Amino acid sequence: HADEQQWGVRIEIGRALAASGTKEGAIGLAEVFGAETDPRVMRFLADSCGGMRDPVLATALEEWLARPRPLPYIATGSALSALGRQRGTDHLDTLRAACLDRSWWGWVRRGAMTGLGATRTEEARRFLVGKVDYSAEVQQVRVMAIAALATAARWQEEGPRKQTLEKLTDLTRDVDYGVRMAAIMAIRALGDLAGVPAMKAATRSLAGQDRPRV
Repeated sequence: HADEQQWGVRIEIGRALAASGTKEGAIGLAEVFGAETDPRVMRFLADSCGGMRDPVLATALEEWLARPRPLPYIATGSALSALGRQRGTDHLDTLRAACLDRSWWGWVRRGAMTGLGATRTEEARRFLVGKVDYSAEVQQVRVMAIAALATAARWQEEGPRKQTLEKLTDLTRDVDYGVRMAAIMAIRALGDLAGVPAMKAATRSLAGQDRPRV
């Protein structure tokens, strides 16, 4: 990998290592991710790290995220999302702290929130509930927080799931069209049939071309 000059090939090497599903593949992927210097490749190698769960990858992601700033913001968002997919509760502080980042277009915050949802924890669900309201975040970050909220809530007990469904139902009446669509799709992802009436009602506020999708 270190000798390969074509950056697209290095991306494919990382994907192949992740697809191997082996401990050796995880070790190799951690090594190439840590050694990569091209931001174009870092992003995809981070995504590959999220494709399998292994302590060596969790460590590699944490060490990469602890590097001196500034880091490439798109790659950072991908690394945070991949860290969440390792599903370690000891990563929650890293992910919550990244939600304070203010780099361009919310790439880092979006990755952090996606990562929080991927941890499948009640702690993450409670945190994300505070990020979906109109005054909490900008539109593009709210959309990702809504999707992440549904991901986390799907794995919780009935009470937290019902509370999340109520919040998502409220968001189907949001003033922002993208947020309404995100809330509808999040209800679908939550997988609770009690949300079907809210989805049907919210469909009336959508453009004609989006209704068949719902």
